[in-house]
Amino acid sequence: MIREANRNDLDKVLRLYLYLHEDSIPEDNKHLQNTWNNIIDDTNHHLGIMICYDREYPESARVLMLKGAEVILVPNDCGSMQPRIRALSTRAYENMVAVAMANPNGENAGCSCAYSPICWDRNGKCVDNTILLADDKTEGIFYAEFDMEAIREYRSREMLGNTFRKPDAYGELLQKEIKEPFIRDGQNKWGLSSEAEKYNSVIGRTVTVTVDRPLGSYHPKHKDIYYPINYGYIEGIIAQDGEEQDVYILGVDKPVDRFTGRIIAVVHRNDDVEEKWVAAPENMTFTKEEIVKQVEFQEQYFDSEVFR
Repeated sequence: MIREANRNDLDKVLRLYLYLHEDSIPEDNKHLQNTWNNIIDDTNHHLGIMICYDREYPESARVLMLKGAEVILVPNDCGSMQPRIRALSTRAYENMVAVAMANPNGENAGCSCAYSPICWDRNGKCVDNTILLADDKTEGIFYAEFDMEAIREYRSREMLGNTFRKPDAYGELLQKEIKEPFIRDGQNKWGLSSEAEKYNSVIGRTVTVTVDRPLGSYHPKHKDIYYPINYGYIEGIIAQDGEEQDVYILGVDKPVDRFTGRIIAVVHRNDDVEEKWVAAPENMTFTKEEIVKQVEFQEQYFDSEVFR
């Protein structure tokens, strides 16, 4: 039961749920993005709430557990539920919290469920932690009853939840940078960042390159580096190393002095301050694999990534 005083908190969560599914959180409600981060305390229970967006990632349930949640409620609206309900069972197990999820019924949807954190008895014998699991098509109101006394006793003696975590080992979880193969459109709306997003203003730009190392030439200092493609710089654009921006030129099969074309990719060096741009004739495209292969003659000496 949720006491009357906390219905405003539940209303905020339901409004957040609708906004997220409509992809339209109003400017005056941006604070709702972190509603799942709060705990609703009634007289007898500590309740955490996360929507289906949060359910996809383990961190949300973990934070709710750390904030004191004993039960996590999950309003949900999506399909392909079989792997997702298994994940909810895992969230209950690993955080030692009860979890209950409600999802509209329908083909490949439904599967409203509830899971106890109790996964073995005092003798270590595994027990089924499923309290409730509906099918995908049955419509109705489902009731799940958690034995909170047993759950609290289990939480007081077992070794999951926040008992033997190693927070110092999890620093990478706080990194916002995203790398392949996980780059998707729209990630920046959630405060995420990727190297690819930094290059959006570069890729597609038309540039003129002065070629100082034409196809068939050798590096001026490292005579063992042969240039199988044209390579040059853009006058007036200063790169991070303080020199004019270097450019690999693809799609031109003869030596040239100057070239005008379109930037199709950026070569980012994780172990160097330089970034190399990659240009090609207008309307000519190359796959990431093709770009990697053509610039390998020089990039093999660096820890490089191609963004396009």
